[in-house]
Amino acid sequence: MTGVRGDLIARSFADAGLKRLAAGMAVETVVRDAVRRAVAAARSTLGPAASVRALVDGGATPLLEALGYEITARADQSEACVLEISANGRPVSVLVTPWGTATTGRRRDPLLPAIAVDARWSFAYDGAVLRVVDAHRAWTRQHLEVDLRVLADVPEALELCCGLLSASSLGGPAPLFDRAVDLSGRHRASLCRHLAAGVLSATGHLLRSVDRPSRWVRSVGTRPVAAFDQALTVLYRLLFLLFAEARGLVPVWHPIYRRRYTLESMVDALVGARPLPGLWDTLQAITRLARSGCSIDDLRVTAFNGRLFAPRQAPAAERTRLADPDLKQALLALATTTASGGTCLRIDYHDLDVEQLGTVYEQLLDYEPHRLAGRRGGPAVRLQRSGDRR
Repeated sequence: MTGVRGDLIARSFADAGLKRLAAGMAVETVVRDAVRRAVAAARSTLGPAASVRALVDGGATPLLEALGYEITARADQSEACVLEISANGRPVSVLVTPWGTATTGRRRDPLLPAIAVDARWSFAYDGAVLRVVDAHRAWTRQHLEVDLRVLADVPEALELCCGLLSASSLGGPAPLFDRAVDLSGRHRASLCRHLAAGVLSATGHLLRSVDRPSRWVRSVGTRPVAAFDQALTVLYRLLFLLFAEARGLVPVWHPIYRRRYTLESMVDALVGARPLPGLWDTLQAITRLARSGCSIDDLRVTAFNGRLFAPRQAPAAERTRLADPDLKQALLALATTTASGGTCLRIDYHDLDVEQLGTVYEQLLDYEPHRLAGRRGGPAVRLQRSGDRR
């Protein structure tokens, strides 16, 4: 949503669940108009040269009062100001810092005043943005941020700000904002479970495809260890690229890269049942770009360091062609899930953080490959749960 950033509330949850909650917020017109006036007045009078005192008096105070908060205490400091406000009797802290510094300062700064008064939520305000962080989970980096410079011009963002960040939503016996964050957390946990199942399925498809050209892999007894390790390398490449595209670590803004060199475009074609010939060749081209980078006109792809995309990590994948049907099933397993009723849903990697990807990786360590002999068409390989590999 234009004017709203952060991952305190999962983006994929906001698309559906948050809108259902918003339908019951019933933002009063008087609140919406008061917030719009406060934001517009601050935008016309404040800027990078404004002092912290001016930001408090001309920006933070009018906005907070328009949202229904009562300011109970104020502590002016040399380069900041701490406000204590009340949301229907529930304490909330506000740290006001110089213009444009709320997103560049130390991550714990807004948390300290909130911890001092045992507040669940803490605001950071710098004239340009209003950011809310969870003071009870000081270890997390999640936040929700509203861009005040465009808020008055984006009705959907204004509605969200007035509905979720008002005193009535953060206070009371059953705060709406707390409920939204909790439901978003459950949505993330469900997303992680779906991805874990998809990773197992994708690994099986890749393992079968890598294991077919037996001249490139070496099996140890009934355990095709080399094939499994190389299949995992291809799997990690896919996961890394999906994560990098969702976080803007590759130039998805460029139309050529977005249409020809993203897994997202490949998934779009597969979900839409459009023909996609040369699936493996396309992935190899993306892998080479990730390994070596490129600079052509205005398209610049930065090479990623490390061993993940090195040819020696998966020689079977580098020297032979993996079957497109196996790759198709693996990619769909990693990028989509099936909802109740059979609806195909996309997995938004923007909503997954490094810790959740680590959890999926740890679950994968519970499995190891075993070759099943005596099957029609030759030996088959499948994953079996075993604690030894972990």
